[in-house]
Amino acid sequence: QKALQFEQDLKTYELCSKKEKLLVTANTYSILKTNKEKTECLISKCNERIEALNAKITALQNERKQYFSALMRTKNKLLFQVQSVRETETAIKELHQETKHISDALESIEQTKHSVDCFERQLHDIGHVLEHNFHYELEPTWKEWNSREVLIWMKHIQRGTFAKHDAFLAAIRESNLCGKDLPH
Repeated sequence: QKALQFEQDLKTYELCSKKEKLLVTANTYSILKTNKEKTECLISKCNERIEALNAKITALQNERKQYFSALMRTKNKLLFQVQSVRETETAIKELHQETKHISDALESIEQTKHSVDCFERQLHDIGHVLEHNFHYELEPTWKEWNSREVLIWMKHIQRGTFAKHDAFLAAIRESNLCGKDLPH
């Protein structure tokens, strides 16, 4: 009986031990189940946050692309403007050079015009001197003229009226007409 009692005690002990293990396991299972639910809830919240962050990242990347695109357009516009400014500066320099060239040419023309005006005045003065000499020094001695002097006088009387008639002057040259041959 003692042996049976021992075996019963042993079986009771094993049963208690298994019950205790079963309770610990049930308790652990209950804790794990609760933790699993909490973990799944946290994972769900984390996934939602990750999705929200991914959406923000995508939006920011798109925004960055738009800003970068706008920046590149602005850069291209600025490069175009810089090129336009350079071309305008070159054109302005060329215009300045052309203006200086024209200004120099105008100054040269003015100087030439002034020189021509001075020359014409001198010619006019010389013409007056020649006319004076012709009328007051040469004409009074007309009877002493040779044929060359008669030709010169014929070319210049009446402001060159006879100078246009080459045949007439050639005939006078051939005739060797002198001042003494002229009528009074």
